[in-house]
Formats: sequence, C-alpha cells, structure tokens
Amino acid sequence: MGDNKPFRRVLKPEEVSVIARAVAKVNAYFRWMKSPVKRNGLVYIRGSQAYQRRIHKLYNCTPLRCWVRAPRHPVLAESAPEPEQTEAAANLPRPPENEDAMEEQQEAAAEAVEEEEEEWVAPYSSVERDSEPDDDEDDAVPPEASDTDRPYGDASLREGLRLWVVENGVPNRTVDRLLGHLRQCAPQLALPRNAQSFGGTMLSPFVLSKIVSISGGRMWYQSIAESLQAYYRFVQPTEDGLILDFCVNGQQLRDGTHFWTMLMKVHNVPGTPVMTVSLYSGDTAPGSAEEYLRKFVDELNELQRQGLTIRDQTYWVCLRAIIANKPARAFIKGVGDDEIDCCLKCTSVPETDGKLVYYKYETACEPRTDVLFRAKHYPGHVSHWTPLRELENCDLVLDIVVTERRQLTELGVLAQLLQLWVNGYQGIDCKLLPSQKRAISAHLERLQLPTGYERTLRDLRCVAVWTAEEHLAFLQFAGLAVLRGRMPDGVYSHFMLLFVAVTMLSTSYYKARWQMAAALLDIFVTDYAAVYSPRLVNQHVHHLLHMHEETCRFGELHTFSAYPFVPRQRDAARWMHSSGSSLSQTVHRLLELQQVEVNRRWDTACEDVPSVQTVGLDPIATIRRGFQLRRNFRDQFALTDTGAVVMYEDATNFEDSGLVVHGYTFTRQVPAFSDPFCSTEVHIYSATMDSLERHVLRDFPTSMLLCKVAAVQTEVSDEYIFVPVPGTYLA
Repeated sequence: MGDNKPFRRVLKPEEVSVIARAVAKVNAYFRWMKSPVKRNGLVYIRGSQAYQRRIHKLYNCTPLRCWVRAPRHPVLAESAPEPEQTEAAANLPRPPENEDAMEEQQEAAAEAVEEEEEEWVAPYSSVERDSEPDDDEDDAVPPEASDTDRPYGDASLREGLRLWVVENGVPNRTVDRLLGHLRQCAPQLALPRNAQSFGGTMLSPFVLSKIVSISGGRMWYQSIAESLQAYYRFVQPTEDGLILDFCVNGQQLRDGTHFWTMLMKVHNVPGTPVMTVSLYSGDTAPGSAEEYLRKFVDELNELQRQGLTIRDQTYWVCLRAIIANKPARAFIKGVGDDEIDCCLKCTSVPETDGKLVYYKYETACEPRTDVLFRAKHYPGHVSHWTPLRELENCDLVLDIVVTERRQLTELGVLAQLLQLWVNGYQGIDCKLLPSQKRAISAHLERLQLPTGYERTLRDLRCVAVWTAEEHLAFLQFAGLAVLRGRMPDGVYSHFMLLFVAVTMLSTSYYKARWQMAAALLDIFVTDYAAVYSPRLVNQHVHHLLHMHEETCRFGELHTFSAYPFVPRQRDAARWMHSSGSSLSQTVHRLLELQQVEVNRRWDTACEDVPSVQTVGLDPIATIRRGFQLRRNFRDQFALTDTGAVVMYEDATNFEDSGLVVHGYTFTRQVPAFSDPFCSTEVHIYSATMDSLERHVLRDFPTSMLLCKVAAVQTEVSDEYIFVPVPGTYLA
C-alpha cells in the first residue's frame, strides 16, 4: 500500500488457461457483435456506435439511445427469415477444425480492414414491408374504379367496416378511436364501444362441427366444391372446366405450434382468388397421412369423375399441380424424412459428410416414373403409404412440383449465393470487401424498380432477413447491374448463367429457347462445384436440373409458383399466432375474408382492353393485364417489337385505331452484356439518358409494344440497363 509497486508473480498453468479462455470468449463476443440483429422490428447492427454505448453502459457509463427507425412503414409484426432461407444458410458447411488458425488470421485481417472503413449502420427496418406504395407518395398506383366504388359489394356500412378491419388487420387501438368518432358523428348506427365487441366473430356450430381431432392436433376441412360454389354463386366461370392447383405448406410458428395450410387456386380462370381447403394446428406435425389426406383425395376423385355443378351448370374439374414446401412434400408423397435420401425426380443419390448432404453432377441419371413409384420399385426412397396414391389423374412424380421458384431459386440457390458473397467461405475467393458491400448497398438504394416489386432493397448487412420478394427483385433486375465490376469475373459469369436461364423460363415468349435455358442451367450446376465447392451443391442446386422439364409441363415459372398463395398463408398464420386465438377463430376469420372476396366480385374482363385514364395530371395507360405505363420513372419504359426502348409520355385512345402511346426513344442502344451470349437475345439493352431524343415525340400502337421494361441504374449515374418485366410480354 505504501509504495504502490505493481504486483508481479508467475502465473500458474491453470491460471493461464483460464485467462486464455476468457480472452477467447471476449474476442468471440466482439466478432459476434458484427452481425445484424432485430429488436422490436428494427435492424440493429452489432459493432456500431449504438453497441459501443451499450458496452460502455456495462461499465456504468451514461447510455445513449440510438435506435434506427423504419422510414414511414408501420411496424405490424416482427419478421423472421423464411424457413427455406434459414435452411439454406444452415446448410453451408463449416470449415474443418484443423484450419482454425487460418480462419482466425482471415478474421483478424477482415476486422483490420473494417476498422479502416467508415462505420456502417443499417437504416432500414427488418419488418416485412408491403409491396404497395404509401398513400402519400406521388407515384402511388391508383386503385381500379371498381375497387374504390364498391370495395365490399352490397354489404352494409357496419358489415363493410367490419370486413375492412378483418381484411387489413387494423390494430384494436385504431378501431377503438374510429368507433368513438363514428359514435359521436353517427349515433344512429349504434356501434359498439371497443374493437373486441365490434370485430368479434360468432362461432358457428356448423363450422365447429367440421373441426376434428387427428393424430398430432386438430384439423378443419372445407369442401373443395363448397369453396368454388361460394365464390361463383354470383358469377359463372368463363371456362367450360376448372383446372386446379393446390398448395400445401407446413410450418412451425414462433410459439411452437405446427400450422399446416392447404390452399387452392383456379389456374385457367384469371382473377379467381386463393381459397382455403383445410387448416391444421397441433403440437406436432400431422401424424397420419391417411387422416390428413383422405377427405381431400375422395372429394377430388369424385369431382374429376362427375364434375362440379354451379348454378345448374356442370363443369369438369381436373388437377394440374401440387405445390408444397419441403416437409409437406415429403409427408404427402410418403418419401424419406425431409427428402435428404435422394431426389424426387431422378435416381441421383447424394453423398453425406456428417450432417452435410451434397450432390455430384451426373449426366446419365435415370428419371423416376409414376409406374415404378406406385409399384414400390424405389424401396429406399418411399418410407410410408399415403392416400395420394389413390388420387386419379395424378402423376406422383411429374405433378408434384419441386422447382417452385420461391423456395428453389429465391430462398434456395440465390440465398446461399448471397450468404457466400457476404460472409465468405473457407478457401473460396468470393467474399466481398466491406467497401464493396457498401457500394452495392448504396447502389441498391438508388434503384427504382417497377410497381409490384420492393421499392427499396435493403443493404447487404440485412441479407439474412431479406424477404423472398427482395431476392426475386435482386435476381430479375438488380443483380445484373450491382454486381458488375464488383465481383470476380468467374463468379459474376456464373451468376449470369442463372440470371439468363431464369429470364428465359419466366415467359413463354422465349419458349423456342427454353432448351437453351436448360443447357445454361446444366452449365451452372456443373460449374458450381468448381466456382465454389463440391460440398455446396445441395438439393436446391441439384433441382435446377429439373426446372426445364417442369416448365415444359406446366408453363412459365410464375404459373406454378407459391407467390399467389403466400398472402393467404401469412394471414392464417397471423391470426393463428395472435394472443388467445385458436383454430376455430382462425377458420372464421378466413371465412370472413372469403366473404370479402365474394362481395367484391372482381371483374377482370376489362383488364385486357387497352385504355387510358387521367388521375390528376398523370395519364395512366393500361396496355394489357399487368402492364401499365405512367409518367413516373419506375413505370415509364416499354420495349417495342423492333427492340426500341420507349420512354412513355402520354397516350390517346382513338375510336378507329384504338390506344396509341406517345413517347421518346434513344438514339443509341447497345447490348448490356455479351456473356453467356449477347443480351439482345433476351431483349436487354443499355443506354444513357443523354441519348434520349426528347425533342421528337413518337407514336406507338399497343400492338407494337412487346413488354414493359425496368430501368436499372448502373454504377455510372447516367447509364441504365433496361430489363424486361416478366408477365407483360405480348402474347
């Protein structure tokens, strides 16, 4: 105490080991702080100034609040990565233990580079944002006249208001204030005082009688015929028959409840909404395929034999495709657990390395057949019997989709590629530098994608919580421009194989070149092992080899996609997960939403007729279904059948010649890329705004407009790549 000399002594070996372990834990904790986390629906970056203040708080320093708020979008619910996306990230193998020293050196080098870079905090919310624009945005798409004039058909004011609350998931606090204002201004309505009384659902004994207990939980089955007859009770179907697609999705909610949905969609009648066939909830997944599928198989067989009667007219019914996620697909088909033993379409058997499962590319792989599957010719593949084998006019190999793009391409292959580019992998030269990540993220913020896609893609530090729609926008439009010049040439060329192939298979306009797309996918799968690692060729990558055959069978990629079913799945999961909810309450909410769709009576006949309407000072030209042109940058460009990019300015509807679009063209258009072949083969061009002829206004009839294009800005501020929008091509 007197001389304050430092205390020195020799440490014992056990003390040295304890200190070393403590230091290792601290270093691991600081490395862990580098990844983004979610708190109350907000993206929070570990290692930022906010986290440093939190570290200071541990040492009794004054903390400072530094949350990053979401811009204008309300926080509806905490979003989580999609199950398929989490699985794709989990499937990435870890480096061997004997390479820990090399890994620590690389991490130390990466941290040294990051310390020299400017600090980076994610300015976006991690909640899933709506694809619709905000009401206060100038470029918000005006709703159709039929929706605004009669959004709930002939429903009364009170019933229409209740349906509005159910459809939009309005918070109770907002409903309470609205009810208070209406009680003050319109006391004759005699509205209740709170949202619980106003939005409460009367449980029907008839509906409750359809909820039965099966192995694992409880299940509600709504008849296929009743669903179709309920929707078509006011309007007759426009076709002689109904071609049905079914989507089975099995998921586990955050409270541990297993929730399975079976949805249905009429493929050949445009505008028909998604309908609910059955719901299941329980502590475990369905334990018996017989109990889960028996009613569905028996009813669909009867409908395919006798047809469906709607308003004294009989329509034939047939099955087109069954879309399911991975656990549901294995359960209803009766194959091995999670399908890890082999492929559903061919006899290729993967190799295993511990928990890692990967495929080797085999060109001579034998395809599976329905006859051999039913004859139990694949004993190692089939694990249990299911009633689906009794379903008539159903090929158990060809009609059960495995290349559904949302799970395979967006949340599967592309999600794994983004994880490799952002986080890297041992021995692969594909990880982006921090400066490259910031440049790409800033580039993503500047993009203005067409209506119907994400308005702003979040930065790469939030890629772990990207939605499937963000992956879709990145693959179809953004990746082509933002990765150019920022990735190794081999990695970028490999990505372009996937981009071009998916672009071709996304529209029947390139049907004559679908075989070329199949060849590109073969090269992509073959080179995947060379560009990255043979141990990374997982089942998603392997299934790309079967995308061409399923596209030839069902049509364009979006026609057998799960995207139309996702909003209804989310609604059901939201109601099921809400506090105090049960299967019966979720069923009644879905029936109320079905009543909304029946009352709305969508009329899609006029969507294919070219028209123009003026909203304010903005003339909006409707070319055909899903193809609108406006004078905002994101929806202002189209492509003619001669390959000229047109910047829309105005439109006139003549009585004799029909709709004519007026716009400007570019004096110079060049191909956007030349590898794997010239971009003009898929109508992708590059041009600068300096070459736009703004002094010459040209006229284009709608018969000349081939498709709508998205203007994707490149790293050069004045240069844009014009990429066609799938689904808008001229038939």
